[in-house]
Amino acid sequence: MQFGFLFKKIFNKFLSKEIVFYMLAGLLTTIVAFILYSALIFGGRGVVLANTVSTIVAVFFAYITNKVLVFKALNFSIKNIAKEFAKFSTNRFIVYIIDTVLLIILINILLYDPIFSKVFTSIIVIISNYIGSKKIVFKNYT
Repeated sequence: MQFGFLFKKIFNKFLSKEIVFYMLAGLLTTIVAFILYSALIFGGRGVVLANTVSTIVAVFFAYITNKVLVFKALNFSIKNIAKEFAKFSTNRFIVYIIDTVLLIILINILLYDPIFSKVFTSIIVIISNYIGSKKIVFKNYT
């Protein structure tokens, strides 16, 4: 009986409504970015260009889904949106730099497949972006 209670408590803590919505928003953002990245790679574009374009599109998509669905940050004043988006995009830019450096290392130095490499770095990106969004961008709503 104790084990079941403990398991439920841990499960509920780590899979809160916010986490579930973030995972859904993150999954959708990752799918958007991954499809665009893959299309650009298969279209003959370089890794850095493909990652840059897919990241820019993903940042706009992620901001909207995180603001509305995940953190319920429903203050839509121009001043608030500008402030939030500046923090959000700065956080995403830092994570983008980490993502790009890791991709260059994985693909150009370690000679891993570009698609496999993107899947791997996406895990790091998702976790880093959640922490930044929760602790910096939307901290007043959580």
